[in-house]
Formats: sequence, structure tokens, C-alpha cells
Amino acid sequence: MGNSKPKKAEFQKFISEWVYELKQLELGFYICPPNYNETFVKVHAFLMAAALDKKSVPKGKGSTRLFIRDKENNIKDRNILNLSRRKLPLKTNAVDLACGQRGSYILRELTYFDLGQSLTSDSLHNVYSGTFKRLLEIWFTTASKSYSIKKSLNLIEAKLDSMRYPTTTYHLPSQLRHFQTFKEKEFRLVLLFSYQYFQPFLPARCYQHLKLLAFAMALSESSVIFDDTIDTIRDLLDEFDRSFSSLYLASIHIRSITQSINGPNLIISELINNLNIVQSATNELNNINLNRSLKLYVFRIFSTKRQALPSEKSLDENFSIRFARKLDLQNSSITFKNVTIYQTFCKNHIQFSTYDLLSTTKNSDSCLLFKHQQQQFSCGSFFAIIRESVDDYRLIIHTVDITNHDSLKLKNKQIMNPFIFWGKLTNPHRLVTIHAQDIITKLAYNKIGDVFQFFRYPNIVEST
Repeated sequence: MGNSKPKKAEFQKFISEWVYELKQLELGFYICPPNYNETFVKVHAFLMAAALDKKSVPKGKGSTRLFIRDKENNIKDRNILNLSRRKLPLKTNAVDLACGQRGSYILRELTYFDLGQSLTSDSLHNVYSGTFKRLLEIWFTTASKSYSIKKSLNLIEAKLDSMRYPTTTYHLPSQLRHFQTFKEKEFRLVLLFSYQYFQPFLPARCYQHLKLLAFAMALSESSVIFDDTIDTIRDLLDEFDRSFSSLYLASIHIRSITQSINGPNLIISELINNLNIVQSATNELNNINLNRSLKLYVFRIFSTKRQALPSEKSLDENFSIRFARKLDLQNSSITFKNVTIYQTFCKNHIQFSTYDLLSTTKNSDSCLLFKHQQQQFSCGSFFAIIRESVDDYRLIIHTVDITNHDSLKLKNKQIMNPFIFWGKLTNPHRLVTIHAQDIITKLAYNKIGDVFQFFRYPNIVEST
């Protein structure tokens, strides 16, 4: 394959071998569980769900992929049905009712793999570069409509460009005018963090509609998901889907969220199914009887990009700190003895730096959430780190007074977005000292006047 991507035939060979091995697991194999006195038991393993890119949809005008049910109520692909009815080779320039499909989906050969429910929602392609991209196209390419905001693009773009992201953020958003060529992660950051910058320009109903999607995706990407959170996500997505057509149907032919994306008509149930799987996995991590190898496997699934394959040792929360750039005090009247002051350090290879008021870069590693005393979390700006010896050091944090979180009201229920909040640096300065292990995570932020708007990443895995 060399430097090029694998072709369809090569991929098919890979997948065929995977399916063969999965079939062998279905037939059964023997294991020796812990505390079974070296007794072997036969178990069977079945693939129930998979996170895969949706199969591509032909680019023909108005074409889409449809899924129907046969007499046994099994989901069937209409394209494959048309392919099975073909008796003669397709003639040149003839209309291909199978839309280019060559055969049945090979994962259908597995016993419990359902074509709809087993394909967990791929939010990067379905939501961020699917539904949200379509909304941007509606707003910025239509004219003479109440929701046409093409003339305001530069103003919204300026707001987005003023945001500051941690250096660990992968693929920062380009300028909004180039949204047609955005990568999926760029759409993700704009939707999760910047939806509120559309408020002054969109009609109130359209903006509330956008918040439904932004809140649902933020909650669905949370590192911990509870039963009531899943219910809230379902309510948000149902309302978003229901009101889509009433807002935009008059001028464009969109009937629902499921027709604005590439995939089957099951996105909401798929997304909820995906969240249930994540919740079950995270719940089991607290089970002391869970097999250690299986626990390690779950940790690998939720590991960060920097630690894709944690070892057994990583389960014990290894901690490391490295001091980098010292703080320049040559022009200061303050002197210190027997201590060294740093403005940059790394915790577990993640960089933290002091807040620079004059910096014009899009990156900043200064704003963070941390644990302090009895509070669940506090917010502040990294001021300096004082080191007296190899193991004796303290971080100085300029604290922030958090004023409010973003929220919306749905069905007489107030829903809060826990990942976006506003605050001000304390004045006069209120400084606290913490240990590096008290740091929870870094924050993205935007500063307007003396007010900071903070953006917390729903998870640190950068995976949907």
C-alpha cells in the first residue's frame, strides 16, 4: 500500500479476516477465570456494537441511503435489495438502482450484529461535519431569509479568532470563512465552545435550536454519564429534530436531522445506545471484582492520545513533573533566597505556563481547574511555581470568581451546560498555593474586557 490509503479490495480482505475470527469466538473458547481453582469454562463472545465511519453515500443529486425491513422484520438495505434483483450486468450509462453497491455488508454474517443499532453513532461525521456543517451552510449561503447571516460572518469570525486554546488541543479551528473545508474536529470545537457567538445575529428561535444541539453534544461527550444525563440528551435531541423542519423547511428541502447527515434513519437511538455502552464500561471500572486485564482494556479505550496503550503500571496513577522555564526577575525589586521560581512546567508531559496578558497567540496553558480545600473544583490562572528542593514545590494560582454557567429551559426543566462558564480574576488578588497533583484540567478561554469566558473540554480523550 505504501504511502496511499488501502483500497476497497484491501480493506475487504482485512475485514473478512476479522469477521472470520469473530465467528470463531462465537463458536466458543475456554478460559480460566480468577478464583476458579484452575478450572476452565467455555464462553462465547459476540460482537454487539462497533464504532465505525458510516458507509459513504453516492454524490448523485438527491440520493440518500435508505434502510427498510423485510418480512422477518430484519433491517435491509434498499440498495442491496436492488442489487440482488439484478439479473444482467449493468449497461453503460444505465441508472444504477444499487447506487454503486457491490454486495452485502460483511458484518451481517455475525449472529447479533444489527445493521442499525450495532453501528454506534459516529458523531464526528454525523453531527459535527454533518448536521452542524449543514446549519452553517444554511446560515451563510442563503439570502433574504431571517436566518441568513452571511453579512455577519466577519463579526462572528472575529469572536472565534479571539479564543485561546491549550497547546494540547488538536487541530485548532481555521477562520470561519473557510468552514466548507473544515475538518471534523474543527466543527467540533466551534459547536461545543463557540455556539454563543451566533446569538447576536441569529433569530432567537434559531439560536435556541442551535443550543439544543450544542448542549446535547457537550453532555454526550462527558467523561462520566449518568442515567438522568442520558434522558436529558434524548430530550434535547428529540426537540432539535422536531423543530428542525419548522425552522428551515420553508426554503430548503430538509425534513429532519436524519436527512441532513450521511447515515441511516437511526441517529438518536444510535447515539443513546453508544452512551449506554460508555456508561456501562465506566461503571464497571469501580467494580473491585472486575478482571484486571479487562480493566486495563477499558482504560486503553478511554486513554488519552499521548498514552494510547497504558501498561499495568499506568493503572497506579504514575505522576511526574518537570520544571522548564524560570521566571525572569531581573527587573523586579523582589528577591528570593534558597528558592527558584518557574513560569513553565510539565505535569505528566502536559505543559502549563503563566498567564501572559500581552500574548496574541491562539494558545495558552495558563487557565485551569483545580482542587482546593473542600471545594469540588476551583478555577484560576497559573501565576508561578516556587521550588525549594527537588520534591518541595508549590503552584501559585490567581483565583477566579465564577459568576454563572450557560443554561437553557426545556419542558419546564432548567438544563445547565457544565462546560461553559464566566468569571473574573479576583481583585484585589486572591492567591492560593496548590500541589501539581491538585490540577484537574486546562481550560480554553476568551477574554472580553475584564470578564473571562471559560471552556472546559467534556473529556480529555479527544475521541467521540
